Amino acid sequence: MMYIFNNEKWKKTFFIFLTALIVLSTVMIILYIPFVPGHDFYFHCRRLQALIDNLGNPFLIYLDYDAANGYGYFTKAFYPDVILIPFAILGKFIPLIYVYFIMLFSITVLCGISSYLLVNYIFKIFFAAAASSLLYTFSVYRFIDLYERAALGESISLSLIPLVFLGLCLIIKGNYKKWYVLAIAYSLLIFTHLISSVLMFVAVIILLAVNYKSLIKEPKRLVYLILAGIVTIVITSYYLFPMLEQMASDTFYYEDKSRHSVRITDMVFNFSYVLRSVITFPKDIDWWANYRFFPPIGILLIIPILLRFFVRNKSEQLKYADTGVTIGLICITLSFDIFPWDAFPFRLLDFIQFPWRLFGFSSLFFAIATGYYLSQILKTTKKQLIGSVVVFVIFVFTYTIVDDNAYSYSGRRCFNFTIGKETPLREQSLFGHFHYAGGEYFPTKLPSPDYVWSRGDTVKSKNAATSISEFSKNKGITSFDVDIHIPDRLELPLLYYKGYMAEIDGKRIPVSESPKGLVQIPVEKQGHVKVWYNGTIIQRISYCVSIISIILLCLYIFRESFQKKFRILYISRCRRVSQTESYFKG
Repeated sequence: MMYIFNNEKWKKTFFIFLTALIVLSTVMIILYIPFVPGHDFYFHCRRLQALIDNLGNPFLIYLDYDAANGYGYFTKAFYPDVILIPFAILGKFIPLIYVYFIMLFSITVLCGISSYLLVNYIFKIFFAAAASSLLYTFSVYRFIDLYERAALGESISLSLIPLVFLGLCLIIKGNYKKWYVLAIAYSLLIFTHLISSVLMFVAVIILLAVNYKSLIKEPKRLVYLILAGIVTIVITSYYLFPMLEQMASDTFYYEDKSRHSVRITDMVFNFSYVLRSVITFPKDIDWWANYRFFPPIGILLIIPILLRFFVRNKSEQLKYADTGVTIGLICITLSFDIFPWDAFPFRLLDFIQFPWRLFGFSSLFFAIATGYYLSQILKTTKKQLIGSVVVFVIFVFTYTIVDDNAYSYSGRRCFNFTIGKETPLREQSLFGHFHYAGGEYFPTKLPSPDYVWSRGDTVKSKNAATSISEFSKNKGITSFDVDIHIPDRLELPLLYYKGYMAEIDGKRIPVSESPKGLVQIPVEKQGHVKVWYNGTIIQRISYCVSIISIILLCLYIFRESFQKKFRILYISRCRRVSQTESYFKG
C-alpha cells in the first residue's frame, strides 16, 4: 500500500480505480432500491439491533433479550459481533435500514480495495489489479451473498479473504516482518464469520504445503507465521474463549443432526447440474420445495478463463494465474455428488453445510486469473481503456437486467414485498418466527423452537400452591414476586446459557438448566426474585485480553513504522554528507 502512495504514477492510477469502485458501489445500492430482504436479513438485523441496544454494557456482555419471543437468544456467543460495532454506533443516530445500506456499501468498497492490494502485490500491474478487483467485487456469487441470501457474515468475509491471502503472501515471499498483516486480517475474519475462517485455514495449510520450499529455505518465515497465528488467537480471545466455554457447558441444536436439517451431503449435485448452475440458475428445480439452493459463479468469471489460450508468455506470473484457475475448478468439483463428503476426514467439515461456499474462493481466483490474462492481451493504454469501458457497462447491465437466465441479482429478489424505514424489524419474519434463522444456538433440551411460543411468557413451578405475581421483563432483567409454602423449583421463560445470575431479596441463588433447556432456580422462601444475564469470568478476561493485545499490536506497528522512516532519513542524510565530502575533496 505504501508503494502505491509513494509512487506518483501508481497513486494516480489507484485513485482512478477507487473512483470506478465507488461509482459502481453506489450504482449497486441505488439500483436495488426499493430493498427486498433476503434469506437471513432479519437474523442479521436482529444481531445488529441487539448490539445497538447494548453498546453501553460493561465488557459488551449481553444477549438478544427480545429474540425467541423474549426468551433471549445468545447469538453473540457463536456469531461474533466485533465487525458490526462501527455500524452499531451509527445505528444510535439513524434508522437501522439505512445503517444496513451503508454497511453493504462499505464492505463492497473494502472488498474492492483488499482484492486490488492482493493482485497488485502479486503482479505489479495496475490494469490486472483493477480488473481483477472489480470482477471479484461485483461477481455474481458475491451479489447472491449480499442480496438473495443476505448472508452478512459471509459477505463481509469475502471482503477480508484477499487481505488474509496478502498477509500470507508477504510471509511466504520473504517480507515476513509484516507478519502483522496476516494477524490483523485473520483476526477480522474470525471476528466476522467462523465457517469462512475454518475454510480459510484449510486454504492456508494447502498453500503452505505447496510453498514448503520457501519455508525450508528460510525458517524465519515459519517462525513469523507461527507468531501471526498466536497473536491472532490472543486478539480474538473476546470471541473464541467465551464460545468454547458455552460449547463445553451445554449442547446445542447445531450439534444435533436430527434437529439441524442442513447437511453437506444434502447439498451436492450431479455433474451436469453443477456445470449448468455455475453459470446461471437452472429453471427446472423448485429451490424451496427441495431446499437445495445453488448459487452461480456467473459467465463473467467462467468464460474469460478461455482467454488463457491467447496468452503466450511463460512467466512466473502466468503460473500463479493458472494455479488460481486450477484451485477454482477444484472448489467447483467439491460440489459434485461423487465427492466423498461422508468419509473421513471430509466429514469433519460437515458443519460448513454448503460445499458451494467454496465458490467465493473460486470467484476470487478466477477474477485474479482473468485480470492477468486481460493485462497480457490488452497491452496498450488505448486497448485497456476500451476494455475497461466494456467491463464497466457489463457490470451495470448485470445490475439491471431481470431475465433469470442472465443471473442478475435484481432478478433474484426473494420476496414480493419491500421494506422501508418504518417497517419494524422486530416483527415475525418468513424465515423463523423469532429471527433466529435455523435456530442453531438453541439448547438441545429445548423441545422445539416453537416451544418458546406455545409455552408462553410465564414462570412455572413444581408446586401448584406456589404463587407468582408482579412478573416483568425490562432491559434484560426478569423480576417477579414469589409466595411459597414449601421449597420449590421455578422454570423461567428464558433460554439457558452459562452466565445467568439470580437473587431473591438481594441474596444470590444458584441457576441451572431445566429439563426443557430453560433457566431454572430453587426458591426456599417468599420474596422478590431478580434474574439477569451477568456473563462469566472468562468473558470478562477475554474482553480485556483482546483490548490489551490490540493496543500492544498498534504500538508495535507504530514503532516499526517510525523506526523504518528514521532509518530511511538516516541513510539519506549519510548519503548527502558523503556526496558533500566527495565534492569538496574533488
